[in-house]
Amino acid sequence: MAHTDALETYTRTISTMSEVLDTLRDEPDPTGALTILADRIAVERDWVRALMALGEEPCRPPGWLRRVELATH
Repeated sequence: MAHTDALETYTRTISTMSEVLDTLRDEPDPTGALTILADRIAVERDWVRALMALGEEPCRPPGWLRRVELATH
């Protein structure tokens, strides 16, 4: 994939993730399941943003980062 195509794809993905987060956080969440999902999406979105800022190709956060973030909730 060309660099500009990849950048557009990742930018759209981050935008979609942000919209999903806003929607999830506006929904009633009596069991807390939506909050856990929203937190996971936020961690992965922030990881992709950080990699993009460094000029790297985005990938999933390492397992240790996902566990730390989810364990705090």
